Amino acid sequence: MDLSAEFIKRSPHVLLRFVLALVEVKNRKIRKNARQGAKIPPLGNIDLSTTKNSDTVFLLGSGSSINEISEKKWLQIAGFDSFGLNFTVCLPFVPTHYFFEACIEEITDLLFEFYEKRGEDYRDVVKIFCASFPTSTEMEYRFVDFPKPWRNNIYSAGVHRTVTRTDRELINEIVRLKNRGVFDVGRKRVDALFKHMGSVSSLITMAGAMSYKNIVLCGFDIVNPAYFYDDVRKYPDMEKFATVVRPKLAKDMSQRTALQTPGSRVIMELKKQVLDPVGIHLYVENSSSGLYPEVDLAPDSLYETP
Repeated sequence: MDLSAEFIKRSPHVLLRFVLALVEVKNRKIRKNARQGAKIPPLGNIDLSTTKNSDTVFLLGSGSSINEISEKKWLQIAGFDSFGLNFTVCLPFVPTHYFFEACIEEITDLLFEFYEKRGEDYRDVVKIFCASFPTSTEMEYRFVDFPKPWRNNIYSAGVHRTVTRTDRELINEIVRLKNRGVFDVGRKRVDALFKHMGSVSSLITMAGAMSYKNIVLCGFDIVNPAYFYDDVRKYPDMEKFATVVRPKLAKDMSQRTALQTPGSRVIMELKKQVLDPVGIHLYVENSSSGLYPEVDLAPDSLYETP
């Protein structure tokens, strides 16, 4: 909302004039940041090989099975690289890499609350912002509003966002992007990530580019719509999500996903077309995942640090 000085001056209520003036100050700041290009630096600026410390990576989703991971297993996972995603920031566990995006304003605002609380914990984490929706692009302009620790080690990735309705369309699109080098492994620098339906497609693309030998999906339950943070006794700061954000998100996502290829098929085609040909093994952490048994359960030996 753009507010002219004349409009604010003529407002009859003193308090209203004060509030409108504050809004205008904020709007000016946003416009100034946009003009100055106050954006998150691109992911291509960093040599990804310098952020990789293991051959196995754990991708952390939001499914309720995250709450079934034992303390012992969390300690084992901490010995490897890991990718967190959006609200995994409310877990006590701190990953080595963290991906975030937002499709609606309410999610952006809630994520910012966690960034304020967890800024120091995440200071050295490689943070990757994926601008796949108009709202998340707006978040990028709010970069200067991030708490200072959060601005450390942060990068922005472009997105090859695709929409397909059938398995054949999905396969054709993956093959097309594969021929363009989007899924090439062993790259030191990546500018943009594949995205179709869930964010897990981008995480798998990133893990493949970084040449991990083993990728373990944690909390990507597929068949169970419950989130791990639905348990507000464990995650009281997420109560706002259940009462305010989730209803709006459900409506927004239903519009985006209508008639599109299911996320499970996207994962399976990435496995078949991208990971299997180069010998990268995909696993699930919990057999309750809808991807099992098509995707193998990670063996206990995989959690043993070398």
